[in-house]
Amino acid sequence: MRTRIRTSLALAASAAAVLAGGLAAAGPAAAQSGVTAASCQPKKTITVSGGKAEYTECRRTSNGKKQSSVILTLWDRAYCANPFARVLIGSYDVTFTHFDPYLSDESREFKTGWHNGADAKVWLDVRRTCHGGDLV
Repeated sequence: MRTRIRTSLALAASAAAVLAGGLAAAGPAAAQSGVTAASCQPKKTITVSGGKAEYTECRRTSNGKKQSSVILTLWDRAYCANPFARVLIGSYDVTFTHFDPYLSDESREFKTGWHNGADAKVWLDVRRTCHGGDLV
């Protein structure tokens, strides 16, 4: 019975350490997870006629594999502009879009999460659409 109580107290203390101070304070099991601290590059900006994207790329190593992550914000800068950004990390491929036909404004922040790949590539394009069709 005492062993079970001690084990429960140790698990509770470990959980409290994770909540209070993160994984580094949780003990040897968490420290051996094989994940290095992330390093992020300065914010980059891509601007095209009618749109803009700002993004930050971060990198880390997890269990010997290089991983990347992107945090991205889009702006539409013209009437009926529909900016879309494509992010490619290894085999992970996703497209984010932000369309507001009435306002030129900022999108919410998009986050890719961590994916295997040493580098992220980001493209931006704008499609001018309004009233059900492409503007010429």
